[in-house]
Amino acid sequence: MQSAQKPTGDKEVICRLFFTSLTENINYTPADEQFIIKLNNIIKENLDNSDLDAQFLVDKLCISRTSLFNKMNSLLGVPVAKYIRRMRIEAAKNLLVNTDKQINNVALCTGFAESQYFSTVFKQETGMTPTQYKQEQAKKRRIENKVNP
Repeated sequence: MQSAQKPTGDKEVICRLFFTSLTENINYTPADEQFIIKLNNIIKENLDNSDLDAQFLVDKLCISRTSLFNKMNSLLGVPVAKYIRRMRIEAAKNLLVNTDKQINNVALCTGFAESQYFSTVFKQETGMTPTQYKQEQAKKRRIENKVNP
């Protein structure tokens, strides 16, 4: 049985995880917050689907394309494709750090059909290649483990 209302912390998590440039002082209406939660759930559930795009979301959310674009712009300040891409990259970062998956498998798990395109997008979003990111995070973990054994 689901509770009627999500914890209020969801809004802060959404902003912090995906759009650090957004202020956390945004006051969403309950309907807007529910829209964002539903949007994120659909994206998360379908991250591995390379067909996940604006039309996919329009169909799942049962709203018009124009309404989706307007809501995304007014609530989150980013286009649909960029939002999906950022969520894919966040998931990829998590997989790179917390699993032993090869980069081509991480690409497939996050909806990128080609690992070369995945690497290009990953570098655009993070400033480093997936391999560099994985190595950098492993290095940070080793340092943390030495400091806090």
